[in-house]
Amino acid sequence: MIRRFLFVILLVCFASVTSADIVMKVPSVATCDEQQSEEGASSSPAAVARAADNKYRASRFQYTGPNSEGVCQVNAFIHFTGSSSHEYKIAIFADDGGSPAKPTGAALGTSDAVECNGIGGSEVETAFTFSTPSSGLTLNNYYHVSLYSDTTDGSNYVTWHDANGTVEVQSYSSDGSSWDNEGTSKTYKYVLFTKSP
Repeated sequence: MIRRFLFVILLVCFASVTSADIVMKVPSVATCDEQQSEEGASSSPAAVARAADNKYRASRFQYTGPNSEGVCQVNAFIHFTGSSSHEYKIAIFADDGGSPAKPTGAALGTSDAVECNGIGGSEVETAFTFSTPSSGLTLNNYYHVSLYSDTTDGSNYVTWHDANGTVEVQSYSSDGSSWDNEGTSKTYKYVLFTKSP
């Protein structure tokens, strides 16, 4: 009799629980969203890692996306000359505040490598994704987006297209730490994506 009584109580308890009473808590997932870009017709594209002094090329930008989000992807407008395989990456650097400004310090974040030999000889928007987003960027601060390769090759290299008519600061470097400014003030073409921590 006692067992039957307990069984009835359990049935009543379970019957009183409906789907409306069960709340599933699903953690929110940050998405990688486009924030800003520099695009337009190209007039003076520049080779990257064709020679030792231009293993790195960089373009300054003022960040206008959500405060403290990190860079998770950069699409660069590039083409490839040659046939041998080479890896290229994108890095984000802080700005030194000088005049003219240059990248400074260690990279705030670096993308995964992309094999660029299959891109071809025409300008292509190429995605460089970050397995680990960069350090969070501060709204309205200046930064530099840099395309680089550890391999220098005068016959097999990437050319980064510029956004004609858009004025910014371009820099180049042989090692990613000591930088020089280009003679012209334009900007390389890119699309910047960020995500929250």
